[in-house]
Amino acid sequence: MSFEAERAVIETWFDTGWRSGPFSNVPVVYDNTPILELPQKEFVYHRIISGEGRQMEIVGEGTPFSRYVGLVQVDILVPPNTGSAKARRMADAISSIYRRKQIGNQQSGLISFQVPSVLNFGQINEKFRLAVTCRFLRNIRQ
Repeated sequence: MSFEAERAVIETWFDTGWRSGPFSNVPVVYDNTPILELPQKEFVYHRIISGEGRQMEIVGEGTPFSRYVGLVQVDILVPPNTGSAKARRMADAISSIYRRKQIGNQQSGLISFQVPSVLNFGQINEKFRLAVTCRFLRNIRQ
């Protein structure tokens, strides 16, 4: 699985989960796409942060594989001075999309998400911002 395929698989997974959830009307902005926000509207900003790659081998199996570490970060931006309840409900919805899920397959590449965390950044640039982060591992058989 290439880095582009990783992006496509993860974004499709998120989009499917987001569009079928309670916040399907909230816009999603993906990496390097225009942010057409309305000042009083909420939106989420989804990004994939690729990390270190390593060669791994399971003892006794003898088949080396590549393991890449990455992070998905979804920023939740809502109007200021409206409380944090809606942003936290959105964080719960995002967390459930990624929490301990596996996508892809053993042949092309398996992506395993771990347990998400929520970070509170407070008010930034006239928006209240929370961020959901979720570490993932991508394994590729060689």
